[in-house]
Amino acid sequence: MMIRGISLILFLSLSLSAADNEPSAADAKADRHNTKGWDIRSWKNDKGEWVFSILFGTNRLKSVDEIRESGVVGIDALKKELRTLKEGEYVNWTHTAVQIDGKMDLEYPPADIIDEVRKFAEERKLKFEAAARTQDRK
Repeated sequence: MMIRGISLILFLSLSLSAADNEPSAADAKADRHNTKGWDIRSWKNDKGEWVFSILFGTNRLKSVDEIRESGVVGIDALKKELRTLKEGEYVNWTHTAVQIDGKMDLEYPPADIIDEVRKFAEERKLKFEAAARTQDRK
C-alpha cells in the first residue's frame, strides 16, 4: 500500500511539473508553422470595443463560441498576437462561422483598422489577406 501511495505522489509531482512547462499559446504559435495559415475574426463587445481572435486555419467552419473563446480586446492586443507568428505565415481575415447560439455578430472593423493591421502584418512579413466586402470598407 505504501508503494502505491509513493507512486501516486511521484506521478502527481511529475504531472504538475510538466504542466508548468507547457508552452503558452503565444509560444505554441511561434514554434509551429501552420500549413493552412491563420484566421482572424472580429466583432464588437458589449462596451463597443473591437475584439479579435486568431485561430488555426482549418478545412472546417468554426463555431461562434469557439471563435469568441480566444478573443483579445483592442488592436494592440491583436498586434501582440500577430508578433507571435512566424515570418511568411498566411493570415486571412474572414467571417465564416457556424452559428450555434443564435447570435452571429461577427463584423469587420472600419477600413482604417483593417489597413493598419494589413500594414503591421506586411512589416512582419506575414502574407495578409482581408476578405472584407467593398461595402464593409467605408
